[in-house]
Amino acid sequence: MTTQTLDRPQWSAFGQRALVALIAAPAANVIVYVIAAALGVLPDSVLVGPMEQPITVIPVIMASLMGAIAGIGVYSVLLRFNKQSRRLFIRLSVIVLVLALIPTLFISAPVGMILALNIMHFVAAAAIVGALTYS
Repeated sequence: MTTQTLDRPQWSAFGQRALVALIAAPAANVIVYVIAAALGVLPDSVLVGPMEQPITVIPVIMASLMGAIAGIGVYSVLLRFNKQSRRLFIRLSVIVLVLALIPTLFISAPVGMILALNIMHFVAAAAIVGALTYS
């Protein structure tokens, strides 16, 4: 009697961490969104962005996914070409986070809404950087 082994795709450690980042950032920001919406700090009357629309859960998910995809791309390049990729990625992530917070200072929105948006930036950054650099 012979035993048969199943052929399973072998995920690299980075691939697994990338998948975690793709799931964790949007999921965590949906939680922040639900809490902020329940507190009433994301009013439908405030229109933001180039399309002048209220903030809903779909743009929150999409923005979180775009951040995760960008982070995965940058970190994968750093892993390939830099010996201190983890340290450099964390530093670049802090710079990008600070730059991402700047536009929120110039939108005309209630303070609670701006605070909620900034919290979402921090949550996404923590989820993405944490997932990708976890060892």
